[in-house]
Amino acid sequence: MKLFSKICLGVFLVSVISFSAQLTFAQTKAASRSGLAPAKSAAGKIPKGLWLLSTTPIASADDIQLSGNLLYLAAMNTDPVYDVSDPYRPLNVFNIPHAYPEPSYGDRHIVNRVVGNRYYALDSSMFGWNLEVWDINNGNPILLATHGSHNNQYSYPPRDMDIKNNKIYWLGYSGTDNHPGTVLIILDATDLNNIQQIGFRGWGYPNERDDASGIVATDNNALAFVASTGVKTLNVSNPSNITQTAAIETQRLGNFKDDIQLVGNYVFTSRAAYGIMITSLGAPNFVSIIGTPYLTVTDPSPWPYNDAPDNISFQVVGNYLYAVTSIDRKFKVIDISDKVRPVIVASTVIPTTGHAQLKIKVDAARGLAFVTADEGKLFVYNLGIYVPQQ
Repeated sequence: MKLFSKICLGVFLVSVISFSAQLTFAQTKAASRSGLAPAKSAAGKIPKGLWLLSTTPIASADDIQLSGNLLYLAAMNTDPVYDVSDPYRPLNVFNIPHAYPEPSYGDRHIVNRVVGNRYYALDSSMFGWNLEVWDINNGNPILLATHGSHNNQYSYPPRDMDIKNNKIYWLGYSGTDNHPGTVLIILDATDLNNIQQIGFRGWGYPNERDDASGIVATDNNALAFVASTGVKTLNVSNPSNITQTAAIETQRLGNFKDDIQLVGNYVFTSRAAYGIMITSLGAPNFVSIIGTPYLTVTDPSPWPYNDAPDNISFQVVGNYLYAVTSIDRKFKVIDISDKVRPVIVASTVIPTTGHAQLKIKVDAARGLAFVTADEGKLFVYNLGIYVPQQ
């Protein structure tokens, strides 16, 4: 009887182990089909891989913003909004139209921002520039205000925009392709019925080359940092008298889809095909480069300025910098815990058909990254820690 019991127990254990192995194999096979590796815990884990979860056709977008589970695209004439709560099936849930639609031949550049329940879109074409402020209104957008120089000769294609305490800082492009220049315009949007331009500064054209791509202001509206041919520090505490207090010049011209981000005492900037620069802030108003001038994260052969369709878009979250580099069509995760010696810890090829310009937004809490290509695609990536809903 004891022998029989032992035999039965042995058969049972073998069956359980076999079933467990089959289940594990089935799960792994299913994950392989979907491109999803077995999930990992988000707590303190270094990303070990990047897996493409889905590809969705979208409108070509100049800029993107992620707010909660909604992804806002800055596109031509209307801005689509996607619900990305299911990363396998992003869904276009509503659209935000432009108050001043552009004819198909217009040379339009658009940047967007989401602050609370308000959506800001800044665009420009051959007919002027225009700021629109919308109440998102739970998917039924209501136009609250417009401001700009639409339908006249003053057109500054926007490069970037930041919003702090109802002040809107935006960079515009001026000059020519061979002699680029930059303008900074500051708007006071405290009263949406009476938006006022309170600051203006231009530099570059025609005496020097400057091609600013990004701006970020401090929370107290005292300083603004501009990514151009290096990094400029501007005192904007008195918008009517904007002064430059510091600068690092590298003479690396960029792309209007390059990025800038202020994280604590560090300013991160990207420059087209050259790489990413980490700048330290000192007191007062002093900036210095950390490590080498540019962290090389792309193919080492940069494009000539006039033929540079490429950009580097990135986002810093914690000790990691997530970058998409269009020149080599890569998505890379960089460990920046040691800012003098950053290390690329994960990399994958983005399946675009050419040198598409790219933008990225990261949802670190869910372990997801959303990448758009201006050829009209949205890629959703698992950062190695996403656990899908069953």
